[in-house]
Amino acid sequence: MENQLKVYRHSLPVRLYRGQLMTLEELQLLKKSENQLISMNSFLSTTMNHKVASFYLGSPDSESDLQKVLFDIDADPNQDGIRSFADVSNMSEYPDDEEVLMMLGSVFRLNGVNMDDNKIWRLKMSLCSENDCDLKNIFHHMTNQYSLKNTRLTLFASVLIDMANFDDAEKYLRRLLQQMVIHSIDIYKSYHALGKVLFEKGDYKQSLEYYQKTLECCLTKFGINDSRVAYINNSLGEVYHAQSNMKLALESYQTALNIFKRVCKDGDESLAWCYNNLGIIYTEHRNYSKALHYLMKTLDIKRKCLPDGHPCLGNTYNNLGNVYYYLREYDKALNNYQLTCEIFKKSLTSRHPSIARALRSIGIAYEAKEQYTKAKAYYEEAFRIRHAIFSSSHSDLIEINKDIKRVSLNI
Repeated sequence: MENQLKVYRHSLPVRLYRGQLMTLEELQLLKKSENQLISMNSFLSTTMNHKVASFYLGSPDSESDLQKVLFDIDADPNQDGIRSFADVSNMSEYPDDEEVLMMLGSVFRLNGVNMDDNKIWRLKMSLCSENDCDLKNIFHHMTNQYSLKNTRLTLFASVLIDMANFDDAEKYLRRLLQQMVIHSIDIYKSYHALGKVLFEKGDYKQSLEYYQKTLECCLTKFGINDSRVAYINNSLGEVYHAQSNMKLALESYQTALNIFKRVCKDGDESLAWCYNNLGIIYTEHRNYSKALHYLMKTLDIKRKCLPDGHPCLGNTYNNLGNVYYYLREYDKALNNYQLTCEIFKKSLTSRHPSIARALRSIGIAYEAKEQYTKAKAYYEEAFRIRHAIFSSSHSDLIEINKDIKRVSLNI
């Protein structure tokens, strides 16, 4: 599909349109992303004909909260680093629709969200070149990560995971595993990716099973002193941590750190990942001085290895905020949480669960400062994201509902 798009690539700047119905919650998330970058996690069908896009708006059910939304997209194919988009009307069953297809992963700047006189929401967007957008260095770093650690088959799953499209990622990976030979050299990558998806969905039991399968494959193929074995131990530690099994979590993190120390140079980014996780464990053990020690080591390495605004920096600021929160230094905690949220909103899709976690952390800090109205506003923003991506039984959604009910009692 991508190769076909490149063959039929549009050659001139063009204004494109897309009409669809959206919920109020989805609109609120997009409004929060105004003047920021967003990325599409699927191929995007648009049209050069404004009337065609308006026709596809249809009429929402009077009893639903669906809103009419019309995307106005400015796309210039002459920019360097732009994703391909193609006029596919000659291949379509409906050539009069003047369809233009945009490639998966296209990055846009959301320039404005407003309602027009006809009660239609208008979203003004421009296709962004990865060479001149705010996140050029971050995209370059992530591209290197993908190319080094993934085959073409698992790359697609990795993109879906980073776009928080966990249901589709799970379906894709399960189909992929059904097609792979059990002794395939790359099957461990699919096991690991599926373990990550299940972890994000809150299915820790199955996540653990796939991570353990990954570990067995890696130990057999690569031996104990291999960075891939260390990565899997880190992942196992995250599951044990989520299950509140701190003993096994600490053992897994320490195993990962010992391997990385043997195979990596001082200051390697992989060491920072281990230090970060150990800092989390010591925070929960209330050993705050040791937690700060590991987290500051993490931050020092990440600042040297990563571009400004990389989401992994956001994770560390969030964890530092947690330490200051437990030390009752709420202003320091709030500053770190706000920095985390700012980084995540610029570097992740607007519906990513990490943004919801950062918003909840800000709410917790405001609640501790007895600023209950502000706390509730951040909890509700976190709820909107979690409600859009998680099932009603997910622990994160249950948690944020409790937060909202609790803080509401003080307003």
